[in-house]
Amino acid sequence: MGHKGAVYTLAALTDTDFVSAGSDGYIIRWFLDGDSHGEAIAQVHTQVFTSRYIHSLQLLLLGAMDGHLYVIELVKGKCIRNIDLKCGFVFCIEYDDDKIFVGTQSGALYIFSTEFEVLQMVNVADAALRSFSLVQQSNRLFIASSDKHVYALHTSSCKIISKWLAATHSVFSLAYSHKDETLYGGSRDARLYTYTFEEQGVNVKNIAAHMFTINDLCIDEDRQLLFSASRDKTIRIWEMPGLRLLKSIDQKFDAHRNSVNKLLYFPKRNLLISASDDRAVIGWNVNKT
Repeated sequence: MGHKGAVYTLAALTDTDFVSAGSDGYIIRWFLDGDSHGEAIAQVHTQVFTSRYIHSLQLLLLGAMDGHLYVIELVKGKCIRNIDLKCGFVFCIEYDDDKIFVGTQSGALYIFSTEFEVLQMVNVADAALRSFSLVQQSNRLFIASSDKHVYALHTSSCKIISKWLAATHSVFSLAYSHKDETLYGGSRDARLYTYTFEEQGVNVKNIAAHMFTINDLCIDEDRQLLFSASRDKTIRIWEMPGLRLLKSIDQKFDAHRNSVNKLLYFPKRNLLISASDDRAVIGWNVNKT
């Protein structure tokens, strides 16, 4: 089975399988060693924008267009919780030890326990929270917002400890490189940003990277590669830290015909998964050239 509409999110389950979800509400499981047909394991009756699998709980969390957080028990393919956040679309979910972070369209950040009790609600911004990047070593959760800023939340105190003007337009995606201690951002202005942290503040640099919005970023730490997905229908591979363009995956490679919305990387296999408005989920073997 494949999707009947745009695919917005991907989430790894193990080193050998993952799920996808999108506008049709189906959650489809794919096996890396299987054939090209996925298996529908659950469905919600709304568009799904984001997903996060918590292995220790064996639960799949979904953020949806209707403003709900859905909790799927994966073994049974059953929705066991349906939490209405009443803050518009749910765009991003992250998990850190005993806390679940959920970012919403209104700019509110919900922090849940693993029992799905609300521990705290933080009004981070006056615009949508679009993406998270968790850095456990420093207890920081970076939050990308449509107000052009990136915020840093201390995950223990759950307080905003810094923010900076991060782009000329809405920041859609974030990815952190531990090797070069740099945060990377992708924006609606089609530019790639680097944020390095110095005593006097955050040093912001950027390059022209795509023709349209950069929807998602992910990193291969071992080989120091950054992958970017864009509404311009391309995936681009960059060498870090200098952001030298290595390859653009476009129609020459039978790539996506519409906006590329989400990326997922399996480093042990050098395998990049992409999801698109064209309803396709594609796997790419990545060779550094």
